Order: sequence, then C-alpha cells, then structure tokens
Amino acid sequence: MIKKLALLIILISLSNQISYAKDVNFPDLEKSVEQVNIVVNHYKLMSTYADHTFKGNNGIDRYTYSNILYKTIDLLNKKMEEIDQDEILDISDLSNVKQFENISDLSKDNVSYKKIIALLKTGLIRTYSDNTFKGEKTVDHIGFAIGMGRLMSVIYDDAPPILKKKWKSEILRQSISIKEVPIDSPAYKPLMLALENNLLDIKSINLLSKPITRYEVADSTYRLINKLDELRKYLVFTRI
Repeated sequence: MIKKLALLIILISLSNQISYAKDVNFPDLEKSVEQVNIVVNHYKLMSTYADHTFKGNNGIDRYTYSNILYKTIDLLNKKMEEIDQDEILDISDLSNVKQFENISDLSKDNVSYKKIIALLKTGLIRTYSDNTFKGEKTVDHIGFAIGMGRLMSVIYDDAPPILKKKWKSEILRQSISIKEVPIDSPAYKPLMLALENNLLDIKSINLLSKPITRYEVADSTYRLINKLDELRKYLVFTRI
C-alpha cells in the first residue's frame, strides 16, 4: 500500500512538473513563449544573451548544439532515475574513445571537449569525413533533426505501442522523398523519426538545408522532454 501511494505521488508530481517554470518576459520574444521559458529558465538547457534577449531567429553553431544536446541527455537521465529506471544514454563513460582523440580542430583545452567526445561516442553527433568537428559551423535543419532523431530513437524503443501511435504524425506515415538525404543514407531513419514524431514541424521538410533557429531548437527540445515525461507517466502507472 505504501509503495502504491509513493508511485501515485510520483505520478501526480509528473503531471504538474512543467508548471513549475517561472514566467520570465524576454524583451524580444515573439513566439514559443512557453517552450522558451521552460527550456531556458526551468531546465537551463539554453542561455540568453548578455542583454537578456533570446534572439530566437538566430542560428546555433555545433559547439552550442553539442552543449544543448549534452544537457538534454543529462536531464532525461535524471528524470528516468527519479522513477528508478535506467539512464537512456550513458554520457559519463569516456573510456575507449581513442578514435576521437585526434580530431584536428578540437582542442583538449576546449571547455566543451569532454561533452563533445561523450556525444561522439554515443553517435548522436558525428565528425566530418576529414576528421574535423567544425564547431563554429552553423547547424542546419538536417543536422539538428538527425541528432534529435537519434536521441528520440532511444526513447522510442522503450515506448509502448499506444504512445508510439500517439506520437506519430498522421501526415508523415507515408514514405516521403527527401532529396537532401536519400533513403539509403544512414541519416535517413533518424531524420524521419524526428519528423514523424513531431520533433520538428512539417514545414521543416522544405527547410532542411537552411539553418535551424533558436526558436526551433527550444521548441523541439521542449517536445522531446514532453515525450519522455509521457513515457515516465506510463512506466509509473503500469507499476501501480
């Protein structure tokens, strides 16, 4: 009885968790107010600029994207630990990473070095064919969607059919031809997983080679967190 009561308390807490974010008025915020507020102020996954603006239409580089992705995985791991579930991805183990130690443009003195190496080991991000990281390169919709899709696949694999059906977009259930990423490319499956599960809007299909904006990053990250929270509720509920 005590165990069931504890699980019910956790379930109620999960239902109310998103409402804990404080309302902060960014002087330049035009849209995605709730998503930005939660991702920036509640979960601290993204930062504002020195003048306290969000500049949502700006792009992000690969260094910034790596930091956001690392923080997101850490958050998702902690959320799973709260309900006594295994981490979704181990980003703490940096053994057996020799293949990533000689990236020509990634210094070990870089403040994000260990985070980037951890992400490279998980396969969520990749180096270029010339063994460079190109951290200052702006992330496009394809690169962002592929990374999010790879992360989504970890959550998706543990999800029951009822959630998979709920998450999947009716519009994208049919096969889609994407000229930038051929169907035989290893990037095609994670890209489609991100699109099919509404981590990016449908309109993104026509913008795949264009830079991803900070608004879109916040919105997609928010959607991913919500999906994990739905999975957590399901796991707790099925244990009662």
